[in-house]
Amino acid sequence: MAKQREIERQKEVIVTVSPGVLVLVLIVITVGSFLTYRITSSASNGVGAGAQGDKSGSEAVTEKDGKQIITVLARGGYSPRTITAKAGIPTTLVMKTENSYGCERAFRIPKMGIAQTLPETGLTEIDLGTQAAGARVSGTCSMGMYSVSINFN
Repeated sequence: MAKQREIERQKEVIVTVSPGVLVLVLIVITVGSFLTYRITSSASNGVGAGAQGDKSGSEAVTEKDGKQIITVLARGGYSPRTITAKAGIPTTLVMKTENSYGCERAFRIPKMGIAQTLPETGLTEIDLGTQAAGARVSGTCSMGMYSVSINFN
């Protein structure tokens, strides 16, 4: 009989401890998942070192036939996020998408009245005209989560 009471007491302890342990495990999993998401999200947005497809602002700008071409990768954000370009020459912004499915596909440059839905994969050319020195062209996704800024000098 005493042994039976001891077994019942142990069962009660296990049952009362288990919800606390379960909550603790769920907290650890949730925090771990959040941190993993933030790290991988930062890397895909070009924030982390060595982000795939990341370019520095100067590498994003090329010249061809008297025109300036700025290439920005739109995948999980925009990369690079800040670009310095030359003023006084015709400029084309090329938005490059590679399996892009998020809000970065709904690209906007409000100041210029540009609203463009980018394809899931492909290139979209946007004429920025000839910008004066000191001009700044800023683009965002439709939700304002991601942005790109081009400074003309």
